Amino acid sequence: YRFYLPVVGARNVLRVLRLEGNRLKLVDTILRIEPPLPIDNYEGVSAVKTRDGYRLYLISDPIGDNDPTHLLMFDYRP
Repeated sequence: YRFYLPVVGARNVLRVLRLEGNRLKLVDTILRIEPPLPIDNYEGVSAVKTRDGYRLYLISDPIGDNDPTHLLMFDYRP
């Protein structure tokens, strides 16, 4: 999820959730994107299994005409 509060600014959090009955249960928080990392309007997430965990890719959708597209890559090891 992503959110913005004027006091702290923008944040992006990637979590693994499991559906148990009719409720979502938090399994793990695997990524937090907050300053000084680039904060953007991330639209896509992809995970590729690696030997030690996962490689995560996030891609942004630029907001302004001159804003760059960001493609971020993180390695996650549980």
